[in-house]
Amino acid sequence: MKSFIKMTLAMVFIAPLSALANERIVAGDDTLYSNLCATAVKAPTVFERQLRQLRITKSDLRCNGMEVSDFVNAMDSNSTIALRAGSDSFETRICVAAATSAEDFETLKAQTNARVLDAISCNEMSLAEFAREYGADARI
Repeated sequence: MKSFIKMTLAMVFIAPLSALANERIVAGDDTLYSNLCATAVKAPTVFERQLRQLRITKSDLRCNGMEVSDFVNAMDSNSTIALRAGSDSFETRICVAAATSAEDFETLKAQTNARVLDAISCNEMSLAEFAREYGADARI
C-alpha cells in the first residue's frame, strides 16, 4: 500500500483549444517548446514551474514567432482545455476526472481513501490544485 501511495501521476498533456472561428490552438508538434507554448495559454502556474525546472527564461522561448506574453494575450480567454491522459493508471484517471467530470471523480474517489488522494500528484500539483487550475468546480 505504501508504494501505491508514493505513486505519482504520469504527465497529463494539455492542448488548449480556441473557440474562435473554428480554429484550434494546439501544439504544432510534440516538441518541448510547442508544449510549453500551449501550456502558457491555459496553465500559467504549470508553465512558470516548468520554465524554472528547465532553466529557461520567457525570453528564450518564441511561440508562433511571438514573445510568450504576446502569444498568450493573442489567444482567446474563453478557450477550452482538452486533457489527454499520459497513461491509463488510476492516478491519471482520477486527475483527469477531478478536472473534468464530477461523476467520474466520485466513482474513482469511492475506490480509494483520503490518504491515497492526498498523496496523488497531477502534473506536479496536488489533486485539488490541478482541478482548480483546469477550471473544475471544487470537487475535492
